[in-house]
Amino acid sequence: MKRTTWGLLVAIAVVAYLAARSISEPPSTDAPEASEQWLELSASSPIDLSDPEQRELVALVLQKLAAHGAVQSALRSQIPVPEFVVAGERSAVLLAQRQGGSWDEASGRIDLTRLMAQISGRLGGARVRAAMDPTLPFPNPVPPALKSGRCWRVRAADAAKLSDGLAQLKSVYGAKVWMISDLPKEKSIEALALRMELETKKGEATIIFSGADVSDVDVQAGRLKLQAIDCGRGGVVEVLPFLIEEFQHARFTQLVRRQWVSKAGAYALLKVDLPEGMDEPSWGKITGGLPGVSVHRTGTQGVIQRTPQTVQFDGFDFLRAPADRARWLGPDGVVRVAIEASLSHERVRGLVTPPGWNLKLSERPSAP
Repeated sequence: MKRTTWGLLVAIAVVAYLAARSISEPPSTDAPEASEQWLELSASSPIDLSDPEQRELVALVLQKLAAHGAVQSALRSQIPVPEFVVAGERSAVLLAQRQGGSWDEASGRIDLTRLMAQISGRLGGARVRAAMDPTLPFPNPVPPALKSGRCWRVRAADAAKLSDGLAQLKSVYGAKVWMISDLPKEKSIEALALRMELETKKGEATIIFSGADVSDVDVQAGRLKLQAIDCGRGGVVEVLPFLIEEFQHARFTQLVRRQWVSKAGAYALLKVDLPEGMDEPSWGKITGGLPGVSVHRTGTQGVIQRTPQTVQFDGFDFLRAPADRARWLGPDGVVRVAIEASLSHERVRGLVTPPGWNLKLSERPSAP
């Protein structure tokens, strides 16, 4: 038999075998599709994913399910870091949670300032950005000659004693010290506005400014039965905890970036720029020590992971786009879940869910 004829017979046999196999066997499917199961998560009342607390409960259930396989649902598993954070290659994004009260409260702002200073100090001066500026430039009325100088918080027993003491300090230092009373009478409106920023409500404490070469205001103030504390150098005021406590109604001690704090006020975002060459630290050791404050790592570089904490923060939108939600949100407030696993009814019933919530196996939803 010629070689050409033999090759032709072999080719015909192979084709016949493949044709017979295609008739006797069903078409194959992708492996993940074959093992995918669908579940329904429901509650005694419709689940509302616009509510942060309900997002947290859904995330807790998804977290338990994720231990058995990859999970998909109405809440995405991860999102990009929001643009307003401006995170770089060496940036870490943290979420600070206040267990009692809001970050907006004076005590919360004090805790946030201390937390930022703690992180920066323990990481060799790393830059930390949050809802509060740790420093701010001297106000514009301060003379240019003093713009690179120091600020001092000066305090007395009452407003009258402070006023008398400041007049005597002015006689000692002259133009080397600037205070609100130095503004001319024709700028009384500006002086009033500045007084609201740089004086306490009762008028017993104020912030004054001196030239860089003046370093003994605290000593001179002590002789006049005043208390003066250095509160900034190099032309910037440091927003220190005691300033927030005393000047808690002043604009410069407020949280200035609302998108960095959750609407309810319990979560605050922090961005940490790690110094060059420094490996990412153990954040528990870096951020621990403040009572009533816990700090959560939000994910890997450039990505925010879905956790029971991150889904509560308004600045992180884990909810799928409206066009894609119909597949994941059923009628009567049911949340659908797809999992790459094979779970029995008994295993599903054994999973702990929030009180009043129910998780059960379901059929694949029809295409919307």
